Amino acid sequence: MSPTQHRIYKRNTANGGDVTENMALLLEQVAVHMKAAHQAIISKDVEKRFKESERASFILAGLKGALVRLDTEQAKTADGLQRFYDTMETLIMRMNIFNSAETAKSLEENFLTLAQKWRQVGQQSNQSAFSPPPAAKLDEKVFASV
Repeated sequence: MSPTQHRIYKRNTANGGDVTENMALLLEQVAVHMKAAHQAIISKDVEKRFKESERASFILAGLKGALVRLDTEQAKTADGLQRFYDTMETLIMRMNIFNSAETAKSLEENFLTLAQKWRQVGQQSNQSAFSPPPAAKLDEKVFASV
C-alpha cells in the first residue's frame, strides 16, 4: 500500500481522526461481518448471512464514496481502490448466491490483512511525519574557536 492511498482519504477525514486507524477499524468491522456471515452459512441461517453481508457491503459502499480524486496520482490510486471494493462486493454477492463458507472465510481473512496493512501505513506515515531531520555534521573548527 502506498502513501498515496493514505492521502486519498485524508481530506475527507473528520476532524481529529487518524485516517489509517479509521480505515483499519472499518475494515476490521467488515471482517467481523464476514465472520458472522461465515458462521451463519455453517448454521444454515440464511437471514443472518444476508444481514451480515449487507452490513459489510454498506461499509464498503461508504469507503468507495469517500475516495478523493483531486489530482492524477490520487485519481489513479482511487480508481484502483474503487475496483478493489467492487471486486469485494462481487465476492460477497457470490458468497450469498452460492452459500459459500470458503468465500466468507477468505473475505474475512483478506479484510483483516488489509486492516493490518493500513495500520502499517499509518505507523510509517507517523514516523516520517514526526521524525526530526538528520542532525547536521558539526564543524569542530567552529567550536574550537569559541
